[in-house]
Amino acid sequence: MATQPPDEAAGYERRIRIASELATWGTSFVLVASAALPTTDETSRLGLLFSAFMFAAFALLWFRLLPARIFGPRRFTIGTAITQLISAALLVLTGGADSNYFVFFFLPTLATTFAMRLFATVVTGTIAIASYFVVLAADVAVTPDRVLLETGAVRLSALFALIAMSALITKTMQDTHRTSSSTSRALRRSRSPALTISPRSRVRCSKSRDRHSTSTASFSSRVASSWMRATPSVSMARPRRSKAIPGSSIPLGCVPSAAGGRWS
Repeated sequence: MATQPPDEAAGYERRIRIASELATWGTSFVLVASAALPTTDETSRLGLLFSAFMFAAFALLWFRLLPARIFGPRRFTIGTAITQLISAALLVLTGGADSNYFVFFFLPTLATTFAMRLFATVVTGTIAIASYFVVLAADVAVTPDRVLLETGAVRLSALFALIAMSALITKTMQDTHRTSSSTSRALRRSRSPALTISPRSRVRCSKSRDRHSTSTASFSSRVASSWMRATPSVSMARPRRSKAIPGSSIPLGCVPSAAGGRWS
């Protein structure tokens, strides 16, 4: 697996843990439901119920009682290997290599695909092949039957094909996830210098804003002063009464001056 940031890796491990626990409890419930069917014979019913109990006990012990940090990064591989052994016990308890519940034997190997760990798929698949071969050899040694041998050979080849397909899917998903994680990290590294502002840059930006504000205020003051000088001032004081020229109705202050003919 590609190296991931701590938060992302922790979230990924938590999702795998939740999915694995749900899958284990789901298998236990399906086995109980299969045992409740009226077509199930008594021997198989007991085997199904005992296997369901083993799956439930494993889920309770592995996901609820044991700390999550035990076994480290190999915890998922060890857990799927244990469930594969429980599935082998299910075959033994429900008819051996010719069991009608052989489909449940595939589940632990298939469960390794969503974790995107090729090592777990290979280890669990190897345990599946070895355990089924042992069960088949024991059945053939006890009851040498050609039909049983042929059935076992077909199921063994199907198991090989399933494991190879699961390994291929896991490898493809793992490579895709590694590429996606590398691209995300590269994007974060390329964007972080542009988005990160150092304290010195913040001070410079603050000073630049202050200078801009000061310049704007000074310019506004100069514009206002120029406008006030260009506009004639209006006196708000009460005007004084001018004395009239004797013998005329024209006020004394309105007599035109000699220079320029303006009224004074």
